[in-house]
Amino acid sequence: MNAIESAQRAGVDLSLIEQSLLLTPEQRAREHQRALEMALQLESAYQASLGEPDDGTQPTTSETLRR
Repeated sequence: MNAIESAQRAGVDLSLIEQSLLLTPEQRAREHQRALEMALQLESAYQASLGEPDDGTQPTTSETLRR
């Protein structure tokens, strides 16, 4: 069994990889930035829904990921 077959058996959606590879590196970087911005907005909304003040004393998930 080759790597592609192994990935398919593991449930990897290879069409997403193929689609990504059709983009230029700049396009992939823009897509990544958009996804990151949306994740940051979702994180902020979640924290606000918990009533947690954003006083900057606690590192967020996104700050931890950026390290």
